[in-house]
Amino acid sequence: MIRSAMEKQYLKGIPFEFAVSDNSLNGEQLQSDGFFTHFSDSAHNTNFAIPLQPPPGSFYENLTKEEFLVIIVPNQEMIIIKGIFWYILGTVLFAIIITTAFFLTIRALLKQKKLSEIKSDFINNMTHELKTPISTIGLSAEAIISPSVSGSPERVKQYVNIIRNENSRLRSQVDRVLQIASLSPRKAALSHETIDLHEVLRTASATFEVQAAEQDGTLSTSLEALQTHVKGDRVHLTNVIYNLLDNAVKYSPEKPTIGIRTFNRDNRFFLEISDNGIGISKTNQKLIFEKFYRVPTGNLHAVRGYGLGLFYVKTIIKSHGGKISLTSEPGKGSTFQIQLKCI
Repeated sequence: MIRSAMEKQYLKGIPFEFAVSDNSLNGEQLQSDGFFTHFSDSAHNTNFAIPLQPPPGSFYENLTKEEFLVIIVPNQEMIIIKGIFWYILGTVLFAIIITTAFFLTIRALLKQKKLSEIKSDFINNMTHELKTPISTIGLSAEAIISPSVSGSPERVKQYVNIIRNENSRLRSQVDRVLQIASLSPRKAALSHETIDLHEVLRTASATFEVQAAEQDGTLSTSLEALQTHVKGDRVHLTNVIYNLLDNAVKYSPEKPTIGIRTFNRDNRFFLEISDNGIGISKTNQKLIFEKFYRVPTGNLHAVRGYGLGLFYVKTIIKSHGGKISLTSEPGKGSTFQIQLKCI
């Protein structure tokens, strides 16, 4: 009967003790809920309740006016904590979920903002790059039909050559953008042939040695590797080397000093291409291999490119089972290192 009465007061499962006592109780009355009068005995750190109107036929109907039914609930603090534990846990988990969702949303928004800026940079730069040959072709065509030029075969031939060269340049730019933009590490179509990388490097270094000399710079080679043959796609690997050397020249504003070094370690071919250019900050080093990303240089069009070169380089090297890494410091140049398995 006592348990039933406590359950009606939402105290189901609460351990308790009870006893019948006389009216010599010393306690402070706390409240009355219409069924029990609740007391607190601070001296003994207990609570007890006295029925006001015992139900007919109940155990405590037989109590005299001088007797009281005392209900003692031990460890009240623990009971209260257990009672609200799941509410506290739920609140904490809810707060964690809300906080996590908030930060994920903010991070997604920042990432979208960054991607939007990168794409805008790409579109602006691509527009600039494509407008240059288009404008040159247009001006040359107008010059050919002008009376002062049309009567001179030599000048007509000169402008025709300009149109042909700019048209070829325009076509190659468009093809490169379409090819690289559609390239993915899993879908890169590669041929498999034996390639002597030293042979490729000698040809490439001869080309870029001239470009470096035009800026009063130098290009040096230190081909120390003894195992120089790898299995792969000659065209793509050649493009990788040309991309890295082209960047080394472009990002070295004055008197470029470019170095090419090779060596072997653990049956792998290592290629290092270094320069004394503007360098790359730690923040940008994490992003330079992403598609469309270009390192800010102050002037958007100061250095030509679409932000696809290093993405292409990493994609091709990864497709060959190799690795590429970067060591760089702003103002002190950069060194790209490529690893490929020898055969």
